[in-house]
Amino acid sequence: MIRKFAAALVAVVIAFGAVFADEVKGTFVKFADGKLTVKVGDKEKEFKIGSDTKVKIKVKGEEKEVLLTDRLGKLKEGANVVVVTDGDKVTDVKGAKKAK
Repeated sequence: MIRKFAAALVAVVIAFGAVFADEVKGTFVKFADGKLTVKVGDKEKEFKIGSDTKVKIKVKGEEKEVLLTDRLGKLKEGANVVVVTDGDKVTDVKGAKKAK
């Protein structure tokens, strides 16, 4: 009985978290003054990035935590990105592959 309850609780937590997380796929345009601009279709969307927002990355099999603003400063225009948001807060920017 406890196992069933624990499994149901885990399923509810996962489903609840998935409702609030959102991903926006687009092309990187620029990052300046704490604002990330991404082109989605024909429109540009702006996202505010907190100066203290950190993300985890893997470097040579080792996981490190770095500032998101540092990663965005290295991106080139035209890179394909996925912006992960939680409500109106950006939690991660994935992808960063150059568009062909």
